[in-house]
Amino acid sequence: MTSAGSAERFRFDPVHDHLKPSVHLMPLQFLLGHFRGRGKYAMTSYTFHKELIGTPEAGGRFIALRMGVSYPLVDGRTDVHNALVMVGAQETPDRFIAHAYTDAGIFRQYSVEGTEVGLRFDDMPPGHEKRWRRARKVLRSTPAGFEEQLQVDGGEGFVPYYTIAMHRVEP
Repeated sequence: MTSAGSAERFRFDPVHDHLKPSVHLMPLQFLLGHFRGRGKYAMTSYTFHKELIGTPEAGGRFIALRMGVSYPLVDGRTDVHNALVMVGAQETPDRFIAHAYTDAGIFRQYSVEGTEVGLRFDDMPPGHEKRWRRARKVLRSTPAGFEEQLQVDGGEGFVPYYTIAMHRVEP
């Protein structure tokens, strides 16, 4: 006789396995599963590969995103980076908090906004030069999985930096 959101905090079921996110994390459900994609930069022809595994954790209270990115180098080697992101709900239904841990020992906290088209959050500008003032990521659900886009702003407004079409890997 109450909404699922209001009743969520009373959910306790030690017998059953909860393999779905809590009602507060439903906007993130499109990130659950195994995905692979090839990233394309908007300003060059360089491509890279990304793999992501998204799982509900702690009875559906959090979503873990384990990801790896492979960057082919000119000399034939591959530069690989791995990260773990834990995402949980905040006080409002369209806000989430994420904690990212990288293989370089970097820890970042993100405030993620749920929108009608997906998720959006501020990110670190890419590259070693100071060309970009701001950056943000936008994630959108697609029929095959999801799309990730990094957008950058050098002072003229946001433009695409790279886009990755992440496709669901069938078990």
